[in-house]
Amino acid sequence: MKRTSILTAVAMALALSFAACTGGNWGDDGGGTGGGTGGGLGVYVAGRTRLSLSGPRHATLWKDGIRQALDSSDSHSEACSVYVSGGDVYVAGWRGDRAVLWKNGIRQTLASSGLSAAWSVFVSGNDVYVAGEDGSNGRHDGRAVLWKNGVRQELASGGGESTAWSVFVSGGDVYVAGVDGILTDAYDDGHAVLWKNGVRQELASGGGYSAAWSVFVSGNDVYVAGECGDSAVLWKNGDRQDLAASSLAESVYVSGGNVYVAGYRSVNYDTTPMLWKNGVSQDIGNASGQAWSVYASGSDVYVAGCRGNSYNAVLWKNGVRQDLDSGNNYSLAYSVFVAK
Repeated sequence: MKRTSILTAVAMALALSFAACTGGNWGDDGGGTGGGTGGGLGVYVAGRTRLSLSGPRHATLWKDGIRQALDSSDSHSEACSVYVSGGDVYVAGWRGDRAVLWKNGIRQTLASSGLSAAWSVFVSGNDVYVAGEDGSNGRHDGRAVLWKNGVRQELASGGGESTAWSVFVSGGDVYVAGVDGILTDAYDDGHAVLWKNGVRQELASGGGYSAAWSVFVSGNDVYVAGECGDSAVLWKNGDRQDLAASSLAESVYVSGGNVYVAGYRSVNYDTTPMLWKNGVSQDIGNASGQAWSVYASGSDVYVAGCRGNSYNAVLWKNGVRQDLDSGNNYSLAYSVFVAK
């Protein structure tokens, strides 16, 4: 159930890319489509689309099901995470060979030492936090990093490659979930870790491979979703709960005392989207696909992901599927956020 490193994925995509963007520091570098991506009430989904199966990936944002291209160049790009705050829409991802952040459709390239990618964004007050990975050549040397308002901080590493997949800020504390100690592209030696204010904590895994994909803080409780061996797991304050075998837990969200976890099961290379509520599996359809992100708002539960072997981006609301991309464009929906 191991997921490929973002930097490795970026490197593979670049091999097919016609052009790559140049690096830079925090600030408007003139990219993005601009306009049409302003904030407001609505359901936002970040992901990627393709105009053709052989064409480049394009970072995409859907608002209430309406598709908005964040990038339409010949460079590959992906939108990995979306957060709405104060009427502004922030999307973290990558374009070409660099980590980027779009604010209301305007692209900002994040400072990095080389090949980089941004996986998660969180806004707290006037501060914008982005978690990701940065490395000089993208293989075996990537380091988990956190950008705060564009300033890069390398997170403590236990050796080997590391990746920061998710960031959450609560009460002035900054939590980052990820994988550390990676010695191969296959992540065989990775360990699920949680950094709190830059201090590394290895999560109890029972030995073997493990990974932490998502972190959420509710009150005094810290929840981390991920995988251990071939099982989807949820850690609460470091204590591990197994959710299902042959599965992966991608996202965790806590609302109204309920803990929601989204992910997918993989059996004989066929994947099925999964949603757990308080550890109990919920029905979101038996069709093949994957669930990547969950968000609860009031009595409504939203899950973003994809369906079918052709990977069409979808959004489930209370188990009812909405197709975001009706074509065979190998589209994916990575992140959902509900602005209230």
